[in-house]
Amino acid sequence: MKYSFITLLILSIIVQAKKLDAQLVSDHALVNRHENKFDYLTLSDGVDRNVSTTKKWNIALTNISGRYNPTVQEASSNYYGLADSYAKTYFEGLKEWGYSMHHLHNKIDGAGNLIVSGPDFGFDGVPSSPEDALSKTEAWFLKQIDNFHTPNTHFITKNAHYFYHHYGAGCYNDVDVIACEVGENIASINAHVAFTRGAARQYNKPFGINLSSWWGPAIRDYTRQWVKLGNDIQDVQVEGTRIGILLKDGTLQVKEGGLDASWTTVGSDVTAFKLNGDRIGKLESNGDFYVSEGEISDTWVLQLKGVDKFVLEGDRIIAILQTTGYIKFKEGDLTTAFSNLGSNSQKFLMDGDRIAKLEPNGTLKMIDGADPVKQWYTSVSSGVADFDISGDRIIILKKNNDLLINEGPITSEFTNVGSNVTAFDVENLRIGKIENGKLFIKEGDISSSWGDEITDEAISFKMTSSRVAYVDAGKNLFVNDGAIASAFYEMFGFTDKYELEGTRIVAMWDDGTLFGRDNELMSIQPEVAQLWKDGGPSRGHGISLSRRTFFNSYMSGANLLYPQAASANYFASEHDYQGKFMLSPLGRVGQDIYAFSHDSLNQEQRGVPWVPVAILMNRAHGLGLRTWSNNKIFSGLPMDDKDYMNKSLLQSIWGSSLVPQKTSDEYPFLQNNDLGEIFDVLLEDAPLNVLKKYAMIVLTGDLNLNATLVQKLADYVNAGGNLIVNVEYADANSTIKTMAGVNHTSAITTQVNQVLADGVLESFASQNIELKPLQTTQSATSFITGGSSESDYLLVSSNAVGNGKVFCVAFTNLRNDLIWKLILKNLVKRPGIVPFNIDGDIQYSYTYNPNEWIITLINNKGVNKTNTTLETIDHSFDQNIGITLQEADADILSVTELIDGQNIISADDAFSVDVAAGEVKIVRVSTQSTMTTKISNYDLDERTAKLIVFPNPTTGNTSFNKEVEEVQIYNASGVLIRTVNNVKTVDMSTCSKGMYLFKVRDAESTQNFKIIKM
Repeated sequence: MKYSFITLLILSIIVQAKKLDAQLVSDHALVNRHENKFDYLTLSDGVDRNVSTTKKWNIALTNISGRYNPTVQEASSNYYGLADSYAKTYFEGLKEWGYSMHHLHNKIDGAGNLIVSGPDFGFDGVPSSPEDALSKTEAWFLKQIDNFHTPNTHFITKNAHYFYHHYGAGCYNDVDVIACEVGENIASINAHVAFTRGAARQYNKPFGINLSSWWGPAIRDYTRQWVKLGNDIQDVQVEGTRIGILLKDGTLQVKEGGLDASWTTVGSDVTAFKLNGDRIGKLESNGDFYVSEGEISDTWVLQLKGVDKFVLEGDRIIAILQTTGYIKFKEGDLTTAFSNLGSNSQKFLMDGDRIAKLEPNGTLKMIDGADPVKQWYTSVSSGVADFDISGDRIIILKKNNDLLINEGPITSEFTNVGSNVTAFDVENLRIGKIENGKLFIKEGDISSSWGDEITDEAISFKMTSSRVAYVDAGKNLFVNDGAIASAFYEMFGFTDKYELEGTRIVAMWDDGTLFGRDNELMSIQPEVAQLWKDGGPSRGHGISLSRRTFFNSYMSGANLLYPQAASANYFASEHDYQGKFMLSPLGRVGQDIYAFSHDSLNQEQRGVPWVPVAILMNRAHGLGLRTWSNNKIFSGLPMDDKDYMNKSLLQSIWGSSLVPQKTSDEYPFLQNNDLGEIFDVLLEDAPLNVLKKYAMIVLTGDLNLNATLVQKLADYVNAGGNLIVNVEYADANSTIKTMAGVNHTSAITTQVNQVLADGVLESFASQNIELKPLQTTQSATSFITGGSSESDYLLVSSNAVGNGKVFCVAFTNLRNDLIWKLILKNLVKRPGIVPFNIDGDIQYSYTYNPNEWIITLINNKGVNKTNTTLETIDHSFDQNIGITLQEADADILSVTELIDGQNIISADDAFSVDVAAGEVKIVRVSTQSTMTTKISNYDLDERTAKLIVFPNPTTGNTSFNKEVEEVQIYNASGVLIRTVNNVKTVDMSTCSKGMYLFKVRDAESTQNFKIIKM
């Protein structure tokens, strides 16, 4: 159907703070300029810098190592699903340019560029003021553009140790991406996201996150795990320090000692071989069976001719003859004569002084004791499909897939220990089985209970007394070490065969390429040439931090994720299998975030980041590496009161994460935050249309309170915003003072150890602090009071201005992060600012779509990692997080965890989520909330509507030019007040004056309108 179009007559729309839209990241994204060096950045067919694209998310891999074949890297990335783009060269741009400027004068940076800045902490002469330092910083940046930026190529500005994210885009409009590097020893991923996203919003640019795997000098690197042992191999065995291989051409080779020892050829035309102690047995194609003993050599003693199979165990030898099926046995030296042990054997084994055989009819028979000529004892008369023996234990798999075991004399009764079993193993005191597709292992008495399943992905497994290994359906090999419940590590890919012996693992591809490794799991191999000086599977940042950072980046609204060095450490070896590298454990995390962000919750579904609070900071803040360690800005200038105010405000939100990081504790890099990741950082020159996207603005630092800034703030408040100002700003500007609606007495220094807000008294350690006790005027009211038991002051006031509010803080140039946090907690954790109350020790953030919220929960605690050790998980830090919807008259309809697809039971307005230490949960909450509808339609007054509302404003009736099916009317608080059906005109004569939201549904769609009743 068609509708006529007329222009809506819209007057000034009143928008309450809770309706202010925290918009999604910029639609501007990387586009292809058909410049050969950068065509891997293609996200659309556009060639113009300003062409927008619907693609808002891109994962990029870039080759940084000559060791890995870039063609195979790209093919591997595509095969596993790791990235959207692959590059043989790095993005053009300035990398960590704040650090380079301040610390690398006359030195070479990581990109190989000679940095020339100045000898005075990056300046050629100490700046006279912060503003002078900023001017010189921007001038240096622009000079680097002239030196390093090729015209019409993609350009990224990236900072790390210094919070200069706004500076590059602020002085150079042709920046394509504002990026931050995190990881290494860079402080606070949390804070860097807030600065980078804020800069992206302020300058309408996409933003990216670059996670570095380095931590100090160490980096995660899997290239030295495996030694390539040979090609064209059909079989392999490991015995002690010996490895034997049978090549496809029948050549038998053995080596002894380290993995780098030379191979000795000990046979040709060989069809089978065995290693046992210092003995080697081989069977040639003509049926001749030989054994050698002692040193590896080609000195063989012929044992028998016409042999079909054989077994070696200590000084015992069993062979089965080809034609007769007779079982031949001997014990002692190699020249001892053989005796007969009968015939009719399908499978036979020896272990210690036990001999066992499985006959074709399913009968299992045993001989026990030193005298091998004893009669066979029938252990199980029928129905046996397979068996194994270890010490005094016999384990059998019946043809009906029952698993039985006995212990002690061979005459002992069997105990059933499983059903529907497809694989089993017994090794000393360990028993393992795959039952109903799940791997179980227990240790100790055969009657002990099975523990929790190891995995439901194993299709085969092997055990030693200290290790368990299994292969999944994707042919990936996983191994643990120590206790049965120890963590498993992904060790190898495309696995066809594998063997465990002590700390040695050998694994083979089906093309006959064999690899080996010694030492502890996730250790490096000294036999392999190094890629990085201090690299290894346990080096650098941990798997858990990488996973948490990747998911945090995506759900923060980033456009670009660049895992630095991932083109190397996403893979387990530089050797490729049929044009593909093996995936490493870190690569598996990369695969997970790619799959999640493209399938489970793709870029069109992840929603708009709900970031309701902007920190508006002075432009010349100069915050960086030495701010928290040396109280310096711009790396060398001393800090004044307002600089300390900036420092304390950020510390109140992100705490110790801002302190330069050590190599002994990974937690500070990404921390739990009880205020939530609901903050962006803007600079004072941010335009009004950007400010209006935030429900609340906090002023901090040495702001230039000129007429332009003050007018923007006044317009922001009148439009419905909430502004937090310090009493010093009110003293400095009469307009701000009028908006705050307060006077004050003289400054005093006093002890503050309690605050009262919303009727709740909160006590804390006494703080010695300066304040100017507030006195309200006009319509201002008390918001927070406090002090001590001896004195009480008005600490924060609230004043309604236009459609918004101004909160004034009495503490002068507040330099106390504890007080800052108390104030912020009482201001931002309120209905209308945040949609849910989150109860628990967790990092959390929100995105929204119409009628749903998506909550990201990250538990950063309980992960123990240094830069040279493997991470361990302390599950005492597991959390159960309580979540309650704060909007009145709204219910939760459903809750789904999106990573594992689990449905979560909820009450009308509450539910809980378990988040293990080091884990991420992303929860979709479908609601009857009107808050998301109002948020997502904030800009409706700027668009042409399909269904016509006339007149607007209205004094009585609101008309529609076509009959509609239903109209729902909400008041300014978001409460549904009326539903009418099949009307052309809505009577508003009984409605009070104010703003209303109309949801108008016809057969095609639903449209939303804001109506003013005059």
